[in-house]
Amino acid sequence: MPARAAHLRRVIECEGPASIAGLLLETIPGTAGVLVPPPGYLAGVRALADEFGLVLIFDEVMAGFGRTGAWLALDHFGVVPDLITFAKGVNSGYVPAGG
Repeated sequence: MPARAAHLRRVIECEGPASIAGLLLETIPGTAGVLVPPPGYLAGVRALADEFGLVLIFDEVMAGFGRTGAWLALDHFGVVPDLITFAKGVNSGYVPAGG
């Protein structure tokens, strides 16, 4: 498990899994620059969510709908979240819609 996922494990253990509603993260964050997760990181987060019974949510608002060369950015990593959030690209920004 990558070091960053190991840190996430420690945070979950310290906070207590019962106090965590879920894990929400951008698949490829873009606000502070395009930050591609290191190999194995998202798989490590998925494993932690499964181990601790947490909902895993990937935010595809900025990276989804072909912006990374795949339909959704998560397609590059082979990890399936429990929920996906999306907006903007779903309608080319013509109307305020998301899901």
